[in-house]
Amino acid sequence: MEFFSGWGTVLILAVVLVLVILAITTIFARN
Repeated sequence: MEFFSGWGTVLILAVVLVLVILAITTIFARN
């Protein structure tokens, strides 16, 4: 259970990181 929870946290962090990168890319694209 701890192993799954650990990977769940990593997955969430990865998704957040991708969303941030997409947001920054969109902002730079507009400029």
